[in-house]
Amino acid sequence: MNDIQTYPIFPLSVFAFPGEEFELHIFEERYKHLVNDVMESHQMFGIPYVLNGEAQDRGCLVRIETVKNQTENGEMDIVVKVVELVNFLTRSSSPSKLYMEGNVELLHFEDTKPGPRLLLLYHRFMLMRDEGKEPEPLVDNNIFELAARLKIPSNQKFSFIDDQLPEHFERNLTNFLTLQIQIESMTQEMGSRFVLN
Repeated sequence: MNDIQTYPIFPLSVFAFPGEEFELHIFEERYKHLVNDVMESHQMFGIPYVLNGEAQDRGCLVRIETVKNQTENGEMDIVVKVVELVNFLTRSSSPSKLYMEGNVELLHFEDTKPGPRLLLLYHRFMLMRDEGKEPEPLVDNNIFELAARLKIPSNQKFSFIDDQLPEHFERNLTNFLTLQIQIESMTQEMGSRFVLN
């Protein structure tokens, strides 16, 4: 895949990491056309992240995994999987299409293997969150899989990437986990004091 290519785009207030899957309900006419065109051409499509009503320059590139339901009027529920994180360089309308297209540039991450400090924090946080239950081993052992398991809201995920070099992602995630562990520790300590009193 070249660094810059043109894809159909579907702006959404969803930001996800490579490997994550999520469901979309397609009901607008333009996006019915987009999904049908993408399935016919076996292409992917881009999702610029919408923050406070505005499409941002960063988002993800997804492929359709399955169509779960489809009605007679063309509405459908689809499951998509994130393939890459991207920058949207341009967005434009085409007279022959109801939806927009955009030129996208892949965001390059030099190394997606989580470092030892991040792995330690992840393990500690998951034990605290899941009340001592040992977390499942990482299948692909990459930083995106780790981040996806934290179940972070889209705006928080986006803040890890927005206006940062991709290599800063691990640092941002490490800082996030450090803070979450401190909050969880304080919450548990306050709960213990309440029980004792």
